Amino acid sequence: MGIIDNIKSMFGIKQKKYNLPYLIKTKVHPLRLKAKQNDTITLEVVVKNVSDEKKLTSVTLKTSRWIGTDLTGLKKIEKIKLGYMEPGDTKTVNFNVHSNSSTPAGNHKAAVIVQSHFKDYNQVMNAVKKIIDIRAA
Repeated sequence: MGIIDNIKSMFGIKQKKYNLPYLIKTKVHPLRLKAKQNDTITLEVVVKNVSDEKKLTSVTLKTSRWIGTDLTGLKKIEKIKLGYMEPGDTKTVNFNVHSNSSTPAGNHKAAVIVQSHFKDYNQVMNAVKKIIDIRAA
C-alpha cells in the first residue's frame, strides 16, 4: 500500500470497484486520417471477457458526423457479432474508418460499445462503452 492508500483508509474512503464484463483495448493504424481527403484507417478493437460466465457478444462502432465506416462517410454505425466468448477469452475485431472531402482537421469522437446479449442479439444484458478520439490532420 502506498501513502495515499493509507491516507484514504484513515478517513474511511473506499475505492469503487466496478465489475465490468469486458476489457476493451483499441489501436489505430495509421495514427491519423487526412483531413479534406478520402482516406482510411484501421481501428483494431481487442475484447476480453473478464467475467466468470460465457457471454454472447457483439461490438458496435459509432462514429461522429465527419467520419464514417464506409467510403462515402454516410454509414455511421457498424456492428460485428462475435458469438459466444468463454471466460478469459480474447477476440480481435478490425473496423475501417473513412474520411472524405468534408472532414475538417481536428479530433473526432468514436464510440466502441461491447454488448452481452441474452439468448439472441435482440436482447441486451450488459454494455461497456469506450470513447476514443480519431485525429484528422
